[in-house]
Parts: sequence; structure tokens; C-alpha cells
Amino acid sequence: MQLEEIRHRIDDVDAKLCALLVERFDLAKEVALAKKESGIKIENKERESVVIEQIRSKMPDDLKDYAEQVFRLLIEQSKDLQSKI
Repeated sequence: MQLEEIRHRIDDVDAKLCALLVERFDLAKEVALAKKESGIKIENKERESVVIEQIRSKMPDDLKDYAEQVFRLLIEQSKDLQSKI
């Protein structure tokens, strides 16, 4: 496969990831509203640990650490977004 073809495929994957990120952040907003209505604080370390373990379990061994870093950042950004609601 040629470099340009690989880059095109990466661009396609990135577009799909962007759509999924929008969906995930929209859901994070809904979570924030539900937490606010229930008087629950935004941060939930237990839930974060569960999410990270689920992600790690779905990844090949050589990618587990990379995926964990990505999802830790995603969780932090989701909490930031939720704190503004």
C-alpha cells in the first residue's frame, strides 16, 4: 500500500473518530445533567477505573498502554466539559 493511500485511510478513520467523539461528548453532557439533578459529583474514580479496565481488555497487549493514555485524556476532557454544565 502506498503512503498516500495509507494516509487517506487514516483520514477516513479520523473522520469516524470525530463523529464518535461528538457522540461521546454529547453523552457526557447528558451524564452531567443527570448527576446535577441527583446531586452527584462529577468525578467518580471507581467508574473511571472500570472504563480503563474495559478498554485495556479490548486491546491487543502491545496497544493497551497507548489506549489507556488516550482514554485517560478523554475522561479528563469529559470531566472538564461536565464541570461547565
